This record gives sequence, C-alpha cells and structure tokens, in this order.
Amino acid sequence: MIIRSALTCSTCDHHHVVRIGMGHETRHVHKFPCRNCGEDIEVALEVDFERIGTRTVPVANCELSENVWGSEIVNLDPNFIIRPEHQGRDQVFPRMSQMHALAKKAEEMGGAFQPVSLDDPRLRQRPYRRPDYFAEWTELKRAWTLRRRGQDVFSRNIIRKATETFYPDQPLQGLADWLYRLASQIMGRAGMESFRFAAARIDEATRKPEFSALVAHYNSQMATKRGRKYLSIVSEYFDSYSEFSQVQFLMAGGVLPDAHFRVTSTDFNKTKMFYGNGFEILADQIDFIALVNNVLSGRKFDRFSELSLKRYYEIDKSGRANCFVADVALATFTAEFDNQIRNASHHGGMEFDAFSQTISYRAGKGGTGPEQQMTYTAYLTKCVEVFSQVLRLLMIELVLTQQVGLDEPL
Repeated sequence: MIIRSALTCSTCDHHHVVRIGMGHETRHVHKFPCRNCGEDIEVALEVDFERIGTRTVPVANCELSENVWGSEIVNLDPNFIIRPEHQGRDQVFPRMSQMHALAKKAEEMGGAFQPVSLDDPRLRQRPYRRPDYFAEWTELKRAWTLRRRGQDVFSRNIIRKATETFYPDQPLQGLADWLYRLASQIMGRAGMESFRFAAARIDEATRKPEFSALVAHYNSQMATKRGRKYLSIVSEYFDSYSEFSQVQFLMAGGVLPDAHFRVTSTDFNKTKMFYGNGFEILADQIDFIALVNNVLSGRKFDRFSELSLKRYYEIDKSGRANCFVADVALATFTAEFDNQIRNASHHGGMEFDAFSQTISYRAGKGGTGPEQQMTYTAYLTKCVEVFSQVLRLLMIELVLTQQVGLDEPL
C-alpha cells in the first residue's frame, strides 16, 4: 500500500508529494533532501495495524500542506530500493518486481511463500506475523539490559510477556532462546544457510578431545566480556533500523540489492560509523573461530601454526581472520571484512552526497591512497552483511551453550 501526502519544506516553502510504501513497523522515519534547497526533510509514517489506519507525521524541516499542482514527487519505501530513473516519478511501484524476485528466490531455496487467510490467528505470531523486528527488539533489549544489571526477575517477566505477544504456541525458554530466534528471523533463509554451513564445520571440532580445553578457556577468559560487545552492536543496528531495513529484507531473502539502485531514505550521519564499529566487534569476537580452527587443525586450542595466543592478540585486527581464511566454512564469518572502509569510517574519511547517494573515501593507510567511491545502497548492503556475520557468530555461541556447556555470551 502506498500512502500519498503533500509536504512543504520549512526552509524554502518548496512543495513535495511523498508516496510512502507501508512497512512492517508501527512507525518508519524517512530522510531525504529537499528537491529545491537541499536541506534534509524528515517525515514518518505511523500505522495502526489493529484499526488499519495510517498517519503521515512531519518530523523535521517540513509541514503537511495542500496538494499543489506540479509538486515534486518523492517515492519512499522502508523495505525496498528504487531505480534512479523512477525516483521523482508518479505511478511507479518499485517493490513489485523485488517482491517477485524474493518469491522466485524462495522457491529456488525450497520454501515458497505459503498463503495465509487474513483472519488466521497465526498472523499474530512468528513466523506468520508481519516482520516487526524493531518492536520485538525493543522488548528483547530491555530483558537483556535488565539481566546484565542483575534484575533477573524483571527480565523474566518481559520474556514471559514476549512469549504471549510473539511466540504463544512455542514459549520462549529464556533470553538466549529469544535472541537466537530473533537473529534467525532477521537473517532469513539466506543467512541461515550460511549459519548451518559454518555450524556443521564447528560441530566437527566439538567432537575432538581438545575442544573441552577450549570450552574451559572460553568460560574463564572470554565469556564475560563478549555479551557487552554483542549488545552494543545489535543496539547500534536497531538505532538506525529505518536505514538498514531498506536492504535487509532483500538480503534475508537471498536477493542481493543492486548497488546502482537507490534507497529512498539517506540518513548517512546515523550509519557512517556502523561499518567501522561492526568491523571492530567482529575482529574482537572472531578469536573464538580462530581457536576453533586450531582444534580442527589438530593443534592445541591456543597454538596457531606460527603464532602463540599472546602474539595473535598483538597483530592488527585486520589480520585476525587470516588463520582460518583457507577453511571455506569458517571463512564465511568474515566474507565482508574491508579494512579500508573501516579506516575511512573511523577516521572521518567519508564524504556523502545525498543527491547522487555517493560515498567518497580514500583507501590506504591514513587515507592517503586513491579516492574510492561507492553508492549508499552498496554501503548499507555491506553494513547489513557485517551485522549478519556478527549475528551468525553469536548464534553459534548460543548453540554451544546448550551442546557443550559454553557460558552464555550475554
């Protein structure tokens, strides 16, 4: 469904008509430059899924207005991207072809869409419920932060209520179970295929005698600090969810977003640090995969082919995946792991043009190399992939808490 509203820029009084595609959450915020003065405009679409109603809400630098002939058309969508030549045009529906691509991909992956009647009570629960992952995360985060503060009773109360809301037919078994379920929903079929591929390889390591020594080391030296980092990056992702959700649903369905298409919301200030932060978290947490690789290679868990464990932690973070890059399954955790983008992200080396949706940055140490460019769509795609890799690693650890007694990294 497309919701059509007229807006006036508060800076220059330029008239726009926004055509906003309805998303899955009760509120989505979109940012785009005024088509006249270039100042950012923010507008939200609020949806009442119970009464089937919508409301367009001016957020920043705009006001609702009467429709004026000749107003600039701005197409906005929380979950799909658009051809550059279709932006600014009326009567275009970019999500239709992408939904077709998702349906085709689902059939190829052995899970075609199943029709469900609109009055089916299952529509209120996962996996049939609309994918309102931000709403679920809001509650999960409260349970997680309460537990980290030692407020276990309050945390369990939130988990109990979440069962009633999201999983009434399959009660949640605790925080770890809830986090695993939400992560798997976010990643979709495509992400879960990669997860299962890596999990099968790690399962081989669990059957080796040396793995028990790795478990003991993990529980005594690694577990307590990992939860804070996982919570930090998942929170940061959902803080900018309106941006990432524009490509996430395609990626979860196994459809790679075309880098030459454009997203319709461009809040780069919210996302410009995410790749670098995700890179840092991943580089810190893949030490576990490096130790698993040692076990799979027939060595002590803390002995690398040429390094001691102490020396491993001293090398540059960009090189910490090198020890397992030859293992196809383990290498999936760092398939997206670009140190040049990380450096540009962390050292203020990125410039963004909202009209062309182009990010410019310099590669090389200290940003002294040749200028590189990528589209904002490509950047968001990379960010979501880094996040998916972090989630897959977290899920592996959560599974191993049940299988081999790893302490929960929460």
